[in-house]
Amino acid sequence: PDHPSSLGASDLFDQASILGLYDPDRSQTVTYLESPRSWEAFVGDLQPKLAAQEGLRGAGLRILVENSSSPTTIAQLDRIRERFPEAGIHFWDPAGLDNARAGARIALGQPAHVHFDLARADIVVTLDADLLTDGPGAVRYARDFAARRRVVEDDHHMNRLYSIESTPTNTGTLADHRLSVSPAQLEGFARALASAVGVGVPGRATAELEPWLQALARDLQAHRGRSLVVAGDHCPPELHALALAINGALGNFGETVLLTEPVMAHEGSGVDSLRDLVSDLDAGRVDMLVMVGGNPAYDAPADLNFVESLQKAETRIRVGRQAGDETGRWCQWQVPVSHWLEAWGDIRSHDGTVSLVQPLIEPLYRTRSADQVLATIGGDEGTSDYDLVRSTWFDGFGVTEKQWRRWLHDGIADAADPVAVTASVDAAAVREAAGPPGGAASLSVSFRPDPTIGTGEWANNGWLQECPKPHT
Repeated sequence: PDHPSSLGASDLFDQASILGLYDPDRSQTVTYLESPRSWEAFVGDLQPKLAAQEGLRGAGLRILVENSSSPTTIAQLDRIRERFPEAGIHFWDPAGLDNARAGARIALGQPAHVHFDLARADIVVTLDADLLTDGPGAVRYARDFAARRRVVEDDHHMNRLYSIESTPTNTGTLADHRLSVSPAQLEGFARALASAVGVGVPGRATAELEPWLQALARDLQAHRGRSLVVAGDHCPPELHALALAINGALGNFGETVLLTEPVMAHEGSGVDSLRDLVSDLDAGRVDMLVMVGGNPAYDAPADLNFVESLQKAETRIRVGRQAGDETGRWCQWQVPVSHWLEAWGDIRSHDGTVSLVQPLIEPLYRTRSADQVLATIGGDEGTSDYDLVRSTWFDGFGVTEKQWRRWLHDGIADAADPVAVTASVDAAAVREAAGPPGGAASLSVSFRPDPTIGTGEWANNGWLQECPKPHT
């Protein structure tokens, strides 16, 4: 209950991930061409190849990982960069937060991590955002939102929620005022709202929606510093930039909108990063490709032809939890990773709070943590996952033994919060990114992650397959 990001609660994916620990389809041992091998055999084959890459400064080495906020994972990637300065480290998440980060760079002129404080928000506006269900901060946001809906004897004031969305969401079902628009109309509405609150972006609502928009704008203006406008994770960067510009014009920065230094390993576009990797594969510049987590052969954009390009790397190593998945079947080496309940680790929550991940069970199979695999590539073979995490904090952050033991007891590394960022909106950059107003298309298609199996990564979890969809 003391954890500032979760307040002791969890979402359906946290709970269902427990079943993944006992998944009979888990990868249980290292294999080479589908034949069982030992971890020592894998390392024995890997080390000469890495030694050869050292002579090339890593020019033929590529690492593909999922984006992460783990300080220990980031530290291992930094060690790989030190050992192999010319190696390529690429990031790919099929439904990540790339658009939100890109929108922050447009609006603020610098990278920043954006999160929200719904406990201070009297007026909340969601633009195609399922704020209370989806995303890293949804558990905390739902708690804070619910607390502001309670009417007590001495205080009859509640917050007010406006949802402008193109498809029904859990958040939209709670809205005091809900407006259904097509995806193509959404940016036009955001432009008109930005113009109405003084951002200086050209835009005007249709005659039908103008009364609705003007009432919303008046409500926001009347609650300056106590309002919040949020765009959905899947929305284009321009819409995220417009939402930040609206918040800036309303004086919400530092109140309901909080900015800190970036917390993720990669702040750029995952699609661009994956495209760069495919380009190197096609050009024959990749001798060894190590893929840690994810399943890019399944969920990479189709126009990249990732599977075809993947096979052009001479050595292909798959580090994952699922035996024989779409990516693993094209790799010679398959290395199983431990479930998060079996391994030491650390992670930053939605607000930057660091949690120490402590195993609750010994590994069921002959697995290693992803950090251990990355450490082996970085030249630290044989180090335990516990020692890797401990080294991150003792060597990188100067933690004392007393602090470490207290953190293990509390579960929270309270001395490692990210530094707050003071920034203002670059209105000219937002106007340039938004471009001139365009007409709404007659046909729109919106692709969203499934509410229970995501982009497919949870398809083998029986609990989530049995979980009813929210609106059917």
